[in-house]
Amino acid sequence: MVILQNITLSRGQENLLEKANLSIAPGKKVGLIGPNGSGKSTLFALLSGEIKEDQGEIEIPKRWVIQHVKQHVPNSDMSALDYVLAGHPEYAACQELLAKAQATQNGELLAKCHHDLEAMGGYGLVAQAAQLLYGLGFASDQHQQAVNAFSGGWRVRLHLARALLKPCDLLLLDEPTNHLDLDAMIWLERWLKHFSKTLIVIAHDAAFLNEVVDTIVHIEGKQLEVYQGDYHQFVRIRAEKIRLQQRLAENLTKQREKMLAFITRFRAKATKAKQVQSRMKAFNRLEEVAEIHTHSPYQVEIPSISDCPNPLIRCEKMAVGYDLQTIASKISLYIGPSTRIGLLGPNGAGKSTLIKTLAGMLPPVAGNLFFAKDINVGYFAQHQLEQLEINENALFHLQRIAPDVPEQRLRDFLGSYGFGGDKGLLPISQLSGGEQARLTLALIIWQKPHCLLLDEPTNHLDIEMREALGLALQTYQGAVVLISHDRELLNTTMDQFYLVAEGQAKEFNGDLAEYLQWLKNYQTLKTPSQQVENLSAKQDYRKHRSLQNKCQTLEKRMNQIYADLRLLENNLAQAYAESASQEKLNELLSLQATLQAELTQKEDEWMMIQETL
Repeated sequence: MVILQNITLSRGQENLLEKANLSIAPGKKVGLIGPNGSGKSTLFALLSGEIKEDQGEIEIPKRWVIQHVKQHVPNSDMSALDYVLAGHPEYAACQELLAKAQATQNGELLAKCHHDLEAMGGYGLVAQAAQLLYGLGFASDQHQQAVNAFSGGWRVRLHLARALLKPCDLLLLDEPTNHLDLDAMIWLERWLKHFSKTLIVIAHDAAFLNEVVDTIVHIEGKQLEVYQGDYHQFVRIRAEKIRLQQRLAENLTKQREKMLAFITRFRAKATKAKQVQSRMKAFNRLEEVAEIHTHSPYQVEIPSISDCPNPLIRCEKMAVGYDLQTIASKISLYIGPSTRIGLLGPNGAGKSTLIKTLAGMLPPVAGNLFFAKDINVGYFAQHQLEQLEINENALFHLQRIAPDVPEQRLRDFLGSYGFGGDKGLLPISQLSGGEQARLTLALIIWQKPHCLLLDEPTNHLDIEMREALGLALQTYQGAVVLISHDRELLNTTMDQFYLVAEGQAKEFNGDLAEYLQWLKNYQTLKTPSQQVENLSAKQDYRKHRSLQNKCQTLEKRMNQIYADLRLLENNLAQAYAESASQEKLNELLSLQATLQAELTQKEDEWMMIQETL
């Protein structure tokens, strides 16, 4: 049981929590939400013992192992697999002792090491680590690459895999879905569903929270408000509370009108019954979201553009890639003023490459790409956050692109994005990742783009800003091409989907539920080394039952090897104790090496099968 009583937490001179109370029963899965800067990560630091409370008491069982997973970019020359395994300190220490025992031929220490490995389940840890890596999107041929060879986002995934490997009683995940694409996020959802201990997760993705948590804790008014159920239940309950408190604020009418206008436009445009059905379920929640949004610190509106050219962007038989290396080809797209396209597809298939090409950041490898005259394209990608000048503030960045606009008008605009008052004068270095992403979006929207090309725009954004962006996109009159792992955003703002996979990009005639089933089938037919192409092994993996039988056979053999190794270690220890001949010792050591090699082979086979089941 986790118990917080009358907790006061501060950051500098500001109180984040004041006499707040919370109790979490063992085995609960809790989603911790609240605006950026409300104290979520600080609360995690308190729970993990990194900081102390200013006032109050906190109770966590002393025997509990706590795993706190931050947004951390590791720096290491270790291989990806070794880095993940090093996250299990008992295993790492035992492996170090085992190497020492083998080098010194210390039979007693060898026996102890193998006994400890068995007790901690160490013989299967390599396979578990490899499964975690594959689930998070790493191909098997990447497992031996150095950590530093990966980009920052992929290193964050490695840090997550490392944390998930070690058993714990309380798992604290701080925005684990950042830097994950949709397929990796679906895998993480399944993993967390099977996690039997206590989980507290900071997340800003409504669909992720709905799949994973059974309780929402909302930081509001420096208190910890508890709502039983998933995120959608939280939205309903909180909307009801707001109705009772505010008696339907007048600006709710304006939000309803926006919703109705968008739904009417959507009904008129959609032609696929399944798409209409799935998205109307999302629209049924829009009134509740709009009601909560009247109390949001963000009031985002994207200006309408008059005299918008048509088409805005057109491509014919276009191929995209890098340095003449084609990733996807034969792409034909027509993007008009009201086009809403969501790009779907597995990791590495070329979604970001396509959207970067449409933004004019990359030339096509082949084919034709046409832009309307004087088109203004708003392109958002995570790397743009790095272009902010860390010693300058939000107002400076806006004044740089609007030097002739009165300062008060700029301040009013920034205020609608949460940068009102002194917040707009803080150096970028003091802003969180979410605040920097919010500012980058504000700078793009200020420039009144005809077309928005958005590559994972909701990374780091809090839920209130995600909802504000969603509402703004629904009433935006320009075109939108979107890559996102936020299923709520895709469902409520896109009219059609394009699937980028196996070297092509073509319209996907289905809804998101059908895409997730397609993705599951796609992954089943892929071995780890076939992340982009190479479908030659599909036939070997089609018979699910035969795979299960083979897996059971491997498990029986692995268990037998474990038993043989235990017996062998006892024999080795006895041989050392009795000063047996070198010939006898060499025979036992040779047999040990043979068994360990076979075990590694069987574990690799077992892992390959598990990845396809």
